[in-house]
Amino acid sequence: MIERMQIRPARSDEYQEVSDLVLRVFDLDVAPLYIAEGIEVFHSYSQAAAMRERAGAGHTILVAELEGRLVGAAEVRDFNHLSLLFVERQSQRNGIGRMLLLEVLRLCRAHISSLKAMTVNSSPNAVEAYKRLGFRATSGLQRKDGIDFVSMEIKI
Repeated sequence: MIERMQIRPARSDEYQEVSDLVLRVFDLDVAPLYIAEGIEVFHSYSQAAAMRERAGAGHTILVAELEGRLVGAAEVRDFNHLSLLFVERQSQRNGIGRMLLLEVLRLCRAHISSLKAMTVNSSPNAVEAYKRLGFRATSGLQRKDGIDFVSMEIKI
């Protein structure tokens, strides 16, 4: 399955599909752990129009495409911070997140050759997944705008 997958930059006409994927996974796996304010803030952040705006302001969105459908998405800010990493629930634990992360890291190193680390603010339920990908926690649980997260980084 993975050998037929393509990791590539999202096209501007795909932002709605990317948003739908991110929100579908978020609503199933993350939202139940958040307070109402955090859910609202994340939903606003993940709208297609917001993605389009961020893409023009230093963010890059990559997608994982398998047999013509998007199964994962990653967004990186300023080539040093992973701001989104989501994989369709039925496709998780198949290496898609790892492949997206490796492409993000390759892209970031191509833009910042001196890059030593990348950061992510992980939802509490994704901390172990990020650890398996090589990240380590740099803070305890925090809350900002209703969003609970653990700051993490990966050395490059």
